[in-house]
Amino acid sequence: MKFKAAQTLRASTDESLNFNLWEGEIETPYDDNRFIGVYKISSHDLAGSEVIMTGSEIICDYEISDSGVLSMSASVPSLGVDFKRKNFYYHDDAKLDLQNTAQIAKDGRKIIERIGLLENKIEDERLDKAKAKAERAAVINAADVQDAEEVQETYNELYEAKKILSQINK
Repeated sequence: MKFKAAQTLRASTDESLNFNLWEGEIETPYDDNRFIGVYKISSHDLAGSEVIMTGSEIICDYEISDSGVLSMSASVPSLGVDFKRKNFYYHDDAKLDLQNTAQIAKDGRKIIERIGLLENKIEDERLDKAKAKAERAAVINAADVQDAEEVQETYNELYEAKKILSQINK
């Protein structure tokens, strides 16, 4: 995959180039997929006076092992720099906050709105299935939740609703 640097990154500053990583096959909106982490190239990974200029091409490669481990690498051809020697993948940024039921509920309400717009345009029985899943997420409340497993299950159902919408939109 080829990208362009959105900002200039100079060695020895406190900045980084961050690539958000999403797991899934939903093309639009891409953020309906599961956020799985961030691949970071820090300014401290650059040597001496190296600079990645805004607009510089960055080539990223990834591999998923049989055990499901994601390995990433990046290179900047204009500098001749290769970042394969270090794991720059930070999955801690992607951990689902099982206490943040308010965000899950908000996302559920957004999906219900999108379903409503589609219902006005098309008839598809899958919309009812997606709506039922999103409605469960839309009303999740931290005070009513019994355990983290229940929150995870609700989050998974919301993701299923998003996948159904993606299939309908194809």
